[in-house]
Amino acid sequence: MSMDTSFNCPLCFKLIRDPIERHFNLEHGELECPFCNKIYPSQVSLNEHLINVHNETNLGLKIDKEKFTCPVCSNVFVCQKDLEAHVESHFDQKEPSFICLDDENVCGAEASSDYELARKLENEELIQMENGNNFQDDECIQYESDSYYAAELEHEFLKKRFGMTNSKASSKAISSLNQAYKKNKMDALTYHNQKELIETKINSIYDDNSTSLNGIIEIIEQFPLGKNTTSRYLSSKCSLFTSGFIDKSYGCGFRNTQMLLSCIREDPKLKEVIFNNNNKNMPSIGKIQQIIEKAWAHDFDIMGKNQLGGVLYNTTKWIGASDVAAMFSFLGIKTELVDITRSRHATNPNLSVAEAMFDYVYNYFVTECQKSDNFVYPIYVQHDGHSRTIVGIENGKNKNFILFDPGSNKKEIEEHVKYNPTRLLTLLRRSLTTFNRNREYQLLIVRGKFDTNEEYEAAKILKSTRIEV
Repeated sequence: MSMDTSFNCPLCFKLIRDPIERHFNLEHGELECPFCNKIYPSQVSLNEHLINVHNETNLGLKIDKEKFTCPVCSNVFVCQKDLEAHVESHFDQKEPSFICLDDENVCGAEASSDYELARKLENEELIQMENGNNFQDDECIQYESDSYYAAELEHEFLKKRFGMTNSKASSKAISSLNQAYKKNKMDALTYHNQKELIETKINSIYDDNSTSLNGIIEIIEQFPLGKNTTSRYLSSKCSLFTSGFIDKSYGCGFRNTQMLLSCIREDPKLKEVIFNNNNKNMPSIGKIQQIIEKAWAHDFDIMGKNQLGGVLYNTTKWIGASDVAAMFSFLGIKTELVDITRSRHATNPNLSVAEAMFDYVYNYFVTECQKSDNFVYPIYVQHDGHSRTIVGIENGKNKNFILFDPGSNKKEIEEHVKYNPTRLLTLLRRSLTTFNRNREYQLLIVRGKFDTNEEYEAAKILKSTRIEV
């Protein structure tokens, strides 16, 4: 018979079964001032600081009352900074889908993120109110408050999505590093080494290639077709770049740009435009940000410049296909933007957006692969909240895109490359079903160099081919 070693914590009164040292480190470690963000080792020293520095007679009451509640999951935080970091986690596109399971009315509909789930639940409450359901006064007040914060949350999300935020990449990375260290996810030596590397990485003009993988296309080329596949077409040599520690929440557009650049680096006709004098170093995210700013300074995509506030370097602003097109145009590389979207006036309502995109991409690969010079570029594909690179396509009974995804697990793919290459395609294939979630996609295709100066000047105003289905 074993003895029960659980006990109540004298600070938070929680029932604890872990060693008390571990509980104190995790739950009662360093405390952050909610006003100036200074760190204190105990509640006593924090209270002393609040009284002496912030000098308000009712500060104690204010601290007790001022709570920051997540409008998505209702978790409570005492620091707004912690709330913002927590809210961001709800918008991680890699989170699994959630199913709406309302207690009284199980609808079972999927929501692709916490954000969508929150919006769905809010809409259901609105329907209930419109149908005459009676709420108590305090419930109505709470609902209005939650709706207000949900609207504020959506506003903040859209600001970040369209780049209207002043968050610095270095500050965000250091903040994430601090949180990881406090949660014992890394030791002190790793923490200090990583902290020193953050500024170095952000300020470097070249990528350190720590997130890149080479040789994947060459491996796939050797695979035979499956029984349900009649044809497979692949791009020319291209490296996979995944998001790193610093750019995890905003780097997909930049990593896809690096994938296109890795292909340009192999093209005898284009490599001298960017990789001159036998320089094969990959531009870093910071360098790409600076090149886009230079493109703006030369009047390329003024609308995009205004949308992103005219500043990109050392920020966490997202970029999309149009921003990358502006950068390539500034460098003298011709691109084509293609918008594939669902329309109310569709000429073929039975054709889905995913099917229309598949047909366009398939025809592109067939045409490019049959050319005599046979250098085929991958396609940058942008959709709501994420972007990826199409490096190949399969047709037949099973229709699949072959994708390089910046959000993929580099270690997992690397292990398949080394130890289980025959299963590599299973990690990279995506069926049409995956692309049925969105009503609009934007493609960016590299089309060589500009033939004339007039073409170069005309590219300052971005244009796209629009396909409506």
